[in-house]
Amino acid sequence: MLSLERRGQLPEELQLSLKKQVLPHLLEEVCRRTPDQIALSTPNKSYSFQQLDEQSDQIARHLVSHGIEIGSRVAVFSEPSWESIIALFGVLKAGASYLALDPVSQKSQISSILEKAQPSLLIAGDQKVPGYLSDELKVLNINEILSGELLEAIELTINPQDTALIVFKSGVKGIELTHQGVMNLVFWYRSAHGFGSQDTAPLMARPRCETAMTEILIYLCNGVTVKIPPCNLVQSPQDLKQWICDERISLISLPTSTAEELIDEQWPKEGPLRILFTRGDRLKKPPPSSLPFHVINSYGLAECGGVSAEYLVKHDEESLIIPIGHTISNVKGYVFDTGFQEVAHGESGQLCLGGLGLAKGYLDEEMNHEKFVIHTRIGKRPERLFLTGDLVRKRNDGKLELLGKIDQQESIGDSQVGLTAVESIINSHVGILHAVVQPVKINDETVLVAYWVGKENASVSEGNLKRSLKRRLPAHMVPRHLIQLTQFPIGGDGKISIEQLPIPHDHESMNDAEDLPTNAIEKQLAHLWESVLEISPIGIHKSFFDLGGNSLTAARLLLKINQHFGKGFSSTTFFEHDTIAKMRKLIVEPDAQPTQKAVVAIRKEGRQPPLICLHGFVGGSYFYYALSRHLHEDIPLYAIDATDTEGSIEEIALRTVKKIKQISPKGPYSLLGQGVGAYLTYEVARLLNREVSFVGILDTFAPNYPKYHSFLKRLQIQTNYFFQLNGHEKKEYMIQKMENLEHKTSQVFGLSKKENPTENIISDNLKWTQKKVMASYSPKPCDLELTIFSAQEKKNDLEYDPSLGWKEMTQKLKIEKIVGSHATLLEKPNIKAFAEKLNHLLIQQK
Repeated sequence: MLSLERRGQLPEELQLSLKKQVLPHLLEEVCRRTPDQIALSTPNKSYSFQQLDEQSDQIARHLVSHGIEIGSRVAVFSEPSWESIIALFGVLKAGASYLALDPVSQKSQISSILEKAQPSLLIAGDQKVPGYLSDELKVLNINEILSGELLEAIELTINPQDTALIVFKSGVKGIELTHQGVMNLVFWYRSAHGFGSQDTAPLMARPRCETAMTEILIYLCNGVTVKIPPCNLVQSPQDLKQWICDERISLISLPTSTAEELIDEQWPKEGPLRILFTRGDRLKKPPPSSLPFHVINSYGLAECGGVSAEYLVKHDEESLIIPIGHTISNVKGYVFDTGFQEVAHGESGQLCLGGLGLAKGYLDEEMNHEKFVIHTRIGKRPERLFLTGDLVRKRNDGKLELLGKIDQQESIGDSQVGLTAVESIINSHVGILHAVVQPVKINDETVLVAYWVGKENASVSEGNLKRSLKRRLPAHMVPRHLIQLTQFPIGGDGKISIEQLPIPHDHESMNDAEDLPTNAIEKQLAHLWESVLEISPIGIHKSFFDLGGNSLTAARLLLKINQHFGKGFSSTTFFEHDTIAKMRKLIVEPDAQPTQKAVVAIRKEGRQPPLICLHGFVGGSYFYYALSRHLHEDIPLYAIDATDTEGSIEEIALRTVKKIKQISPKGPYSLLGQGVGAYLTYEVARLLNREVSFVGILDTFAPNYPKYHSFLKRLQIQTNYFFQLNGHEKKEYMIQKMENLEHKTSQVFGLSKKENPTENIISDNLKWTQKKVMASYSPKPCDLELTIFSAQEKKNDLEYDPSLGWKEMTQKLKIEKIVGSHATLLEKPNIKAFAEKLNHLLIQQK
């Protein structure tokens, strides 16, 4: 087997064949070499390559006699059988394109396929053809053709660019595959994996599977013997393993979930199986070292021929994500950022594919414009590419890692929800075998629905599962409906068919009564919540922040809770107990003491470097909680509050580094800071140096900055601004200025003023201490790259340097403009736009 560690072109003779030959020529070559070898073996009978060649010739001649010509479309209605295979080659020899109709598919799905594909006629085996098919199409019986008169040979000139197959993805998208594209796969498997007459492979996929016909052609055009297994064999990995050994199977392609079960079986030290190919979902774990065969992690989409990249999986894989390797010969893979620029090694982006394997396109022209694009680069010929929608990372060694879908962040209500994050939590439940989470629109509202299959002999009730999820997920990430299935519907690509999942009824999965307050403390808490949020009723499992709460309303509610129950809970305590049910439990516990945690773990899961946020005041983690709802699911998020104020910035930074090391002993780390937190971020980054992969300064001026305009210039600016306001706005402006003056006067002269409970949450003493610490900080320059997030709305009495003064610290600067002002950039709706920009920067980082 050719090493998959390197990419290479096909041998020159095969490369030339791609330009001249078509699929029927390859069958003829096999027949000349090994005419008597078994081409297909069923449980009842075997057929040779010579029989396949001769009988498919007869099919082709009859098709031409019925008006089929190059470019026609012929549907074949048949179970996996000898008849379906000779029909496949007969259709190709007639110059037509082959369309498989699976007898087990629903009538509505077949009718939809026929409407989109518009075949000229239909071929069927001995099974009965439904009336709705025979009424619409002329039907030819395969066995009647074979027993009929022998017609004269036909002479046709088929072009390598002509359509060979029409496959339907999930029964919806009709895709045209060319002779050349399929032949490229045939030659790849011959060259890279040594497919040949010594091999035997089973036909595991049904006709409706979009890769089924491609697999048959890859096997038979390379002289491989194909076996049709007994029904329901894949339902038992033990039976499948035994059948592979008994039938001397050397090659097999399986959906990843089935492949993983087969890999987990106990295998003899030696056996017939040479290579196991996965298809569909990504492989989650490497095979054991004792496995006596190779495992190839395959990646591909029907739009790109079925297989576009491969990786020979090692048993000692070091990466958490098993790669999909390099693209195969004559397939070009590009990883583009959102600006359609190719990313550097170590960065991630959308995978776009081109080359000979690319399909002609969809039958639906509108879909072609969305997914197939012409890419032009300076000095290069324009290329036709397919946008896969898959997020991949280009490793430093050039191999690709599949990270997921680029559109896996779904908008549910006001929040961005990572579907993969929710799925991983559900899948970690002891009784769950597999779960899929999807956004579903019900009565004009998009809600989360979780579909799941339980483990054998496991008892999981819907109510217990939902309560478990409420303990582990923020309220906005808990699916509204939990639907248990006996098994998932599988589409043609070996993946779960989302289109076939059932739509839930419009009612809550659990009894609404479970969410209502049931005791005196819960009712008192509900009353306090309702008075602050001004909504009623409120369920005891609803997160305060999901109900519209923000940092200011949280501070007011916390003050009311402490006053009403005689407690001294901190802002961090409230953050970690953000539902009535959690808060009630805390109140009734006699040992519950108010604590202020320096490090708040907002989200622990994720494969990206942790984002560690440093804020300028106690309780700043409120803001970062709001950020977490829009942050990419793969980014862990921690907040460090400003509880440590002893000493200089440099001394505080040394202690902060120790706190960060408690989060993760080794880097890389991503840092983000605002206010005094920005100064700490810079100093901490300087100390950690190469362990830091991202340093973000959130709308904070560098030390000894900004420069104010002169008094007269500021007066002129403010006067011009004042006269541009309307009457109401002028009144509000004057009130704000008087309040600011009152506040400053009280600070200077110690005058008493009316207490503002919200402002008292943030200690005046702490703010004064922080100002002194910031004023005494003299940072040293560094060689790190800083990303400066600069709010678009600025005070107009300042002279602004775009870097906010940070250009004095480093020459490596990236300046990002963000919506809002210093005070509102982390509030709705601005926080969503900021999070999207931050996601892009963090996911793309090296």
